[in-house]
Amino acid sequence: MMRSNPVHRYLPAIGLVSVFYGINILLGLGRDSLLAAKFGATEQLDALLLGLNFARTLGISLALAVAGVLVPVFTPIILANDSRLVLSLSYRWLAASMIALIPLSLLLAYFASPVAKLLGPGLSDAGLQELSRVLVILSPLLIILACAGLGKALSESYGTYFAYPLFLGFCTLGLIAGVLLASPWGIQSAALGLLGGGVAGLAAQILLIGRRSPLKNAWPSNPSGPPAIGLPPTRLPIRNVLFFLGSSLLVLLQGVVERAYASQLPPGSVVALSLSLNVLGVPSTLVLPAVSAVLLPVLSRMEQQGRSKRFGLPRQYYVIIILLAAAATIVLFLSSDFVVRLLFLRGKFTEEAASLTSMIIKLTSISLVAYVLTTVLRQVLIARHWMAHDALISGITLLTKISLLQILVPRYGIFGLIGALVITSFGTSTLYIGLIYYCYQPEAVA
Repeated sequence: MMRSNPVHRYLPAIGLVSVFYGINILLGLGRDSLLAAKFGATEQLDALLLGLNFARTLGISLALAVAGVLVPVFTPIILANDSRLVLSLSYRWLAASMIALIPLSLLLAYFASPVAKLLGPGLSDAGLQELSRVLVILSPLLIILACAGLGKALSESYGTYFAYPLFLGFCTLGLIAGVLLASPWGIQSAALGLLGGGVAGLAAQILLIGRRSPLKNAWPSNPSGPPAIGLPPTRLPIRNVLFFLGSSLLVLLQGVVERAYASQLPPGSVVALSLSLNVLGVPSTLVLPAVSAVLLPVLSRMEQQGRSKRFGLPRQYYVIIILLAAAATIVLFLSSDFVVRLLFLRGKFTEEAASLTSMIIKLTSISLVAYVLTTVLRQVLIARHWMAHDALISGITLLTKISLLQILVPRYGIFGLIGALVITSFGTSTLYIGLIYYCYQPEAVA
């Protein structure tokens, strides 16, 4: 019955986290409106958005990889009430990640100019110079986001699901403050503000974890009680993290590739595409991150207890998900003109840029159902530790998208770019469905 379903019991938590992500959405729309009014659909804003997208691609993919792999690892240890082991694994993971990420951050700052040329091949010399400066400023963001990923894993494992969206909110507030308080610096002030907001958000996340979890009582000087029995090995899941990191990078690199091709189109195309995808992400961002945050620990427990369905969730949940995504698609399609004019048509953002943004929203909204299904099904693969399968699908999707962009964009411009996005979205969800259907073996998890 519905009452006995463990997923149903977590609906209040999903609702609470959705509220926090809803606040993030409002902050993000305010950020986009401010940037559009301040800079307009110009190459300067193109450079900022390319830099922000690249830094977030690397950093958030690492954060998602850390959380996605460590939550299933932490879950049985937390159920055994061994907070010391959780703390030990966390410190070991933090030390290992810093050894890798500090040199990576320095390399990004040192090679900012060559990276800028790869990200924005269509930008002028002035635009490339702006982009390289943004990359130098944002290079430490990789370390901050990696730490936030560990915080995400700990907070979600202990039930404090809103800690990570709170961190993201601080990042957005920092960017807004940077634009408002240091506007003479141009787009560099936005990058500096984002960096400062990330530091403040990480501090808030650490404070929440310390207050709302047993980890504060897990120091070696405190009695730990009787030793836990039957715990899994304490080795760091480096292999799974690498697979999942690779998969997350491949997924998020799709956005980098899309914007790189958009930069070869008329000026302002990157701005229109970025703003369109941000508006398109409103319904999915409102619910899906909350569902993922709560769903992964639940699916991990169900997998260990042998109670998981073939597709993780009961069928009725998928029916509801598809219906909600279809309804959101219709609403976005019908209201895109009004939303774009309400949010962005002011300051230097022209009527022509607003029309282009609205058109992109209409056409890309078709892929919302596929995107929602892919996000949910990916949590099933993570809970089952199918990291290599997930990386394979992500690689196939990226190669397919690059091929389609190479064929369609020179012929059809922005319409070709949108077509490649929609086709690969539905293709990815089909690959996930087929993989889970043919690879799932009930006796293996019973």
